[in-house]
Amino acid sequence: MADRFVAETLDATLEELERDVWPSPKDAPPLVEDLHRLRKVPLRELRAEDLRLAFSQGVGLRFLMPLAMGMLEREPFAHGDFYPGDLLVAVARVEAAFWRGEPELRARFARVLEAARARLKEINAPAGVERALEAAARNLRSP
Repeated sequence: MADRFVAETLDATLEELERDVWPSPKDAPPLVEDLHRLRKVPLRELRAEDLRLAFSQGVGLRFLMPLAMGMLEREPFAHGDFYPGDLLVAVARVEAAFWRGEPELRARFARVLEAARARLKEINAPAGVERALEAAARNLRSP
C-alpha cells in the first residue's frame, strides 16, 4: 500500500498534489515562469536544480522535501546549477516553522547536516555554505 502511494505521488505534479492551479503568468520574470513550469512536472522528473529553485521561493515544501532528503542522504553536496551544496543550502534556509511541523523530515535533515559538516573540508564549496549549514544546525536544535 505504501509503495503504491509513493509511486502515485511521484507520478503527480505539485499542482495535482496541492490541488492548486496557479493562473498563467503574463509578462512575468523568468523565475516566476520557471516556478509555474515546475508545478506541472511529475515529481519523479524533478532535478536537484528544480528543487533548489522551488525551495528558494518556499514552493512545494511538503511534497518536495522528501525528494530532496533522498538526494541529500545519497550525496549531501548534490547540486543544481550553481555550486556543490547549493541544494543543501536551499534546504538549510527553509524557515524553522516548516521543520517544527515535520519531525521525521527534521530528523533526516539533521543527519544530512551532520554528514555534510563532517565532509565540508573535502568539498570545494563557497564560504557561505559553511555559514548556512551552521545556521541550519542551530535552528534545528531550537524548539
